[in-house]
Amino acid sequence: MSSGYQSYPESGAPGSSSSGYNQAAYPSQSTATAPNVATPYSPNLCPHFSSSTVILLLLSFVSLCEGAVRVIQNSNSNATWDTSYNYFPGAAVLIGGIWEALYSLVTLFVAIWALLFDWHSVALTSFALLTQLGGWYTVVVFALAEPSYNYDHHLEPSGQIFPVLNSDESRSAYVFGWVFPLLAVNTAVLGGMMFFTIQLMQIQQNKVDDLHSPVYYGRRLGWWSFLLVLLGVSQIIFAAIEIDKITDGQLSYPIYFYPNFTSYASLIAVSGCLFTLCGLLGWLSSCANNIRCSNFFLYMCLLTFLWVVGGHVMTNCGVLNSVSNAAGIGLSELGMFFGTLLVPMYLAFKAATIETVERGWYNYGPAQNYANRPLVV
Repeated sequence: MSSGYQSYPESGAPGSSSSGYNQAAYPSQSTATAPNVATPYSPNLCPHFSSSTVILLLLSFVSLCEGAVRVIQNSNSNATWDTSYNYFPGAAVLIGGIWEALYSLVTLFVAIWALLFDWHSVALTSFALLTQLGGWYTVVVFALAEPSYNYDHHLEPSGQIFPVLNSDESRSAYVFGWVFPLLAVNTAVLGGMMFFTIQLMQIQQNKVDDLHSPVYYGRRLGWWSFLLVLLGVSQIIFAAIEIDKITDGQLSYPIYFYPNFTSYASLIAVSGCLFTLCGLLGWLSSCANNIRCSNFFLYMCLLTFLWVVGGHVMTNCGVLNSVSNAAGIGLSELGMFFGTLLVPMYLAFKAATIETVERGWYNYGPAQNYANRPLVV
């Protein structure tokens, strides 16, 4: 039986030198390979990092624009707690706009520094998430408190918006033209910011196991699809009231319901149909997790956004060129609709193309298993 030791030639034996060094046994240059050392983890190597951070940056900028518009609109002598004019207190709206601008700036800073400078701080990302939680105050004020208060106190005693609308029709126009659409878009954008901030935090901590599951994206796609349907159905009902009771052409004077500034009710109806169809296709994509179904949904979202740019925003707000803040409000509307569509588009693509990866795989370098994923064609 071998003793486990290797014998080497004695000094002076064949193959040895006079000094006793055996060159055959000890090569002059080592051929041994270096030990397999794991690559240090870097969040920027995660395949989810770039897309998630870019979308977080875009959503932050969209939200910042809306917050800036809110601040500009209410930073005047009327921004007080005085309700003698039967309007919702301007100070409450101003605080909401300032807070929206604040958490958007913090999130924008986190996204830019992570994406461009490879600088990561879990503590700062957590702080950005906390500021976003306070952002639900802005959603409550903008989408619920302000329209409800103005409806109860600012309208005529009969509760009518137009002389041809009775009280119930005016209430329906308020709810489906202002409350539900604004609630849908603000929830979609702020919820998207929170989703991608949490995802960035997971990537920074190398806790990315959930990001490899189609179910993870499919369930969230179902929620954002519901918001699209809520937005679309509300716009259809709002436009139907206007077309049936007022006119199917240009209104005698516009309706200033954000995000549905309306000069032509028929254009709002088309937007509602497109958003509803997007939501239904998104729900189907969340159930199927199929690349073909996902493609239909992505193309439908792109078509909807093109219509929103030209038909919904530019045409309706273009008629309001005599209004000093029409351009700013139109830009804010465009950004919020963009954010509302962008998040479910990302979720649909991920749900249809993601591949399951073993735990801890990202510790060993950049992704290679995405090379054969389906293309959107």
